[in-house]
Amino acid sequence: MTEKLVIKADNNKARGYNPVFIDAAHHEQLKQLAAATGLSMRKLAEQLLTFAIDNLEIQQSDDGELPE
Repeated sequence: MTEKLVIKADNNKARGYNPVFIDAAHHEQLKQLAAATGLSMRKLAEQLLTFAIDNLEIQQSDDGELPE
């Protein structure tokens, strides 16, 4: 896949916190990206998820079945 996710930095810091429940390694990466872009972790996670969902291709499992 050659398409890239481009995120525009945001210098406006919102007050308040919203939890994001992911494993510790991804949380740390998200925190670093949030600091680098000025986006809140929530906004950044939403943009990442939206991109992933829009570019998602679901493949059949090795047994050729998809979950119902």
